[in-house]
Amino acid sequence: MAGTTPPMAERLGAPTANPSPTPPSARRASLARIDALLRAADLPHTYRVLEAGGGAVTRFRLPGEPHITTLDISERQLAKNQYAHEKVRADLESHEFPASSFDLIICNNVLEHLRRPDKALASLCRWTRPEGRLLIGAPNRRSMAGLVTRLTPHRFHVFALRHILRDRNVSELGGYPFRTFLKPDMDFDRVRARLAAADFEVLHSARYESDRRERLAHRNPAAGAAYDACMAIGRAVSLGRWRPELSDYHIVARRRPLPSEEKVHRTQ
Repeated sequence: MAGTTPPMAERLGAPTANPSPTPPSARRASLARIDALLRAADLPHTYRVLEAGGGAVTRFRLPGEPHITTLDISERQLAKNQYAHEKVRADLESHEFPASSFDLIICNNVLEHLRRPDKALASLCRWTRPEGRLLIGAPNRRSMAGLVTRLTPHRFHVFALRHILRDRNVSELGGYPFRTFLKPDMDFDRVRARLAAADFEVLHSARYESDRRERLAHRNPAAGAAYDACMAIGRAVSLGRWRPELSDYHIVARRRPLPSEEKVHRTQ
């Protein structure tokens, strides 16, 4: 299904409806590193991009002229998407594209919503062409935010977003926020290991603090102070071994060339 295509700067750099405060420095540094890796990647000027679970908005600036396919299970999210050239309504855990279909795959804030993130990750690896890039962003299930998410029901997540974070995007109709599972297979270390087993080279990986705590302190200072106190207790109890503030992660990986292609490169 074709989509209208606004200018590149508009569709890849447009602000979201509720702009967040300035992100912490580690997040900025990780995003800058991703930007540099994408610009340095040996991508054709026109190349195929899959946003897996992309929904209504992209989070990354892409060089050149990407042909963007967005896959999402939500018809409502796809309907709001204004930049994709193709839209596919499907379940990431069961949908199939031909192998090596995409030069770049972006899967950002999706794995945490899946019951079988391992199946989705295997598909993403298969759909990435040799020497293509796979970019994954997800919450860190071992962080304070991850721990709270895993130990509380979905209705608490809705309540927290609506009444504590005062997020006006919370849907009354059962859409956002989407149900979150944070299964062990989307753990940072497990994802890195799965990528290595699938013959990917990790070019960048970072755990960082998102802007969630800043937004919480800005919108609900009392709740922000309580959250900070809980993290301080966690750090003290673990003798500094636990970093509860590292709420999210990025991983950028390159699929290694097939053995026959490596031989060609060596002889050139």
